[in-house]
Amino acid sequence: TRKESSAASDVYKRQLPGNTRFRDWFDEHDAKDWLSGQEKAFLFASNPTEKDRIHFGWQVEGHYFLSWCSGLLNTISLPFEESSGAPILPLFPESRSDNLERLRSAIRIRSKKEIVDWADLLYRAHWAVREPSLQSNAARKLEPGAVLEWHRAVNWVTNYDNENDWDFVGTDT
Repeated sequence: TRKESSAASDVYKRQLPGNTRFRDWFDEHDAKDWLSGQEKAFLFASNPTEKDRIHFGWQVEGHYFLSWCSGLLNTISLPFEESSGAPILPLFPESRSDNLERLRSAIRIRSKKEIVDWADLLYRAHWAVREPSLQSNAARKLEPGAVLEWHRAVNWVTNYDNENDWDFVGTDT
């Protein structure tokens, strides 16, 4: 599990409870439908559990991979450490007066081939971190939680097993 001191978990701790920035943004932009059921429950909870905070702290990893898929990041490599959302945060609206145009204009969806190549690579990487008999030196250096979340993200993008609900996307290996 992600350690309490990780950067992503710290972001959520600063935001919730008591800070309504995310809640207000989704309300203001009438965008609650963009959230999965579990995301809504977490973001709108008055006092989310520590388990949920850690779980959603890991969601930064899926967001990072989806940012690459949408062209917001130029390059990525296998996750040997936790990712940072810092490179793309400036594209997202910070206040009620900002609009989404900066983000919309930055999106350049990657080719199906690039995404499918990553789907294959992440399937194999996830298998390697899950199966001790397969763990080479390189596999042991991968960040297992990041690999899991990237695998979930690529499976969502490719509609793996015909599942389009983020909360239920499988990561079979």
